[in-house]
Amino acid sequence: MTTVDYRNKRMKTMPDPLLELRHLLIEEPVEIIDDELLAEIADAAAAGEDVDVLYANEMRLIEASVPLAEAYGELVVMMETAVFTMSQAAQAVSPREVYLSMLAERATLSPEQRVAAGEVIDKLAILLAEERGETAASTRLSTAVNQAITPIPETWREQLGNAIRQTRGALALYVRGQAEALWQKMYSVTAQERDGGFQLRIGFAPQTVPVLHGEEIGDSRTIFNQRVGSPLPYLLTIRVERETELTCRLIMQVDRPDLFDVSGQVVRISYGGRVETAVTDDDGVVETAVPIASLSKVELLLNNSWTR
Repeated sequence: MTTVDYRNKRMKTMPDPLLELRHLLIEEPVEIIDDELLAEIADAAAAGEDVDVLYANEMRLIEASVPLAEAYGELVVMMETAVFTMSQAAQAVSPREVYLSMLAERATLSPEQRVAAGEVIDKLAILLAEERGETAASTRLSTAVNQAITPIPETWREQLGNAIRQTRGALALYVRGQAEALWQKMYSVTAQERDGGFQLRIGFAPQTVPVLHGEEIGDSRTIFNQRVGSPLPYLLTIRVERETELTCRLIMQVDRPDLFDVSGQVVRISYGGRVETAVTDDDGVVETAVPIASLSKVELLLNNSWTR
């Protein structure tokens, strides 16, 4: 005959009030991941946001479910592809492409020559934005064109130069339109140690869609605000402020919480083949005017005196 301990069986099957209370206090309610929420999270991931923080509970549920994880992965790839395609499409109708197509047709350029011509008009956008004192516009244009086409082979240098001179109105529209298009883009800065100092490079933020119209970006923004170096890091801040339709002021400030003297420090600024040297003021600020067309090519070099 089998003996059953009903007391112990009852104790095992009856719910523990304290255990239930503990579950209510520490466990998050289970959320249903529908298609709309899944698409929202995938969109945030494609935009570069930290979804593991913003959607912590949802990501745990996605990772725990094979079907959800597969669907989420496919959505992220689709979103990233859409962003890239939109970016390419936006660039395809940029002032640069419009003007370059006009030159290619007028000068009968081959695909290889068209690439080189693109580099020429990029250079022109920088040269025509730089201050030239009281030099007449026609003289300034002639000087800029001659300088920009110098690297072109002689066999078709004159051909391209004439095409540019014959489309001066379109060139002016290109220079202004390209500056506006580039100002509306998002920028990022990479920092690395170099020769005992620091090298900062400005470039386009990855996978961003240019703003196609309007003044959404504004005339001033911070593009870098991070600590670099060790063991006592510097706080480096880089701002850009629109100055004219073709130029902006690049402003960098350095700070460090020790006895480091932030004044009198040398900064080398290079862009578009030009190299300038500036010195920080008492507040650790250095600034210079740069063409908007060259903003994505700016490099700042802080020499080794910064690490002393």
